[in-house]
Amino acid sequence: VLHHEELIGKPGGVSLSKIERSTDQVIKPVNTEALTKWLGHLPEDVVQGMAQIAPMLARLGYDPYANPPNYGSPDPLVINNTQRVLNGEFKTPANLKGPLQGTLNTTAFH
Repeated sequence: VLHHEELIGKPGGVSLSKIERSTDQVIKPVNTEALTKWLGHLPEDVVQGMAQIAPMLARLGYDPYANPPNYGSPDPLVINNTQRVLNGEFKTPANLKGPLQGTLNTTAFH
C-alpha cells in the first residue's frame, strides 16, 4: 500500500478515473505535502470553532486548537517521498489526461 504509485497506469495495476477529483493526489506516494495546504484558507470562525466542528480531531489525538497542527514526525520514507513530490517527479499518466470520456449523469445529483 505504501508504494501504490508504482502500480498506476500499468496492466493489472491501480485503476483511476478522470472524473475523480483526488486522482492527482493518488498518483503520488504517501507524503506530507497536503497536510498544511489548507492553512490560511479557512475562515477564522472555523479555526476558532474547530473543537466543536471536528470533535474527531481530539479523539484521534490532535489538538484542535493548534494552527498549524502538529502531525508528528514522518518516517524517512515519507520524508523522501515528500521531497520527490515537491521536485515534480510524479506526473499524471497520459491515459488520465485530456477531456472526459463519455457523459456524466448529472440528474442523479438533483
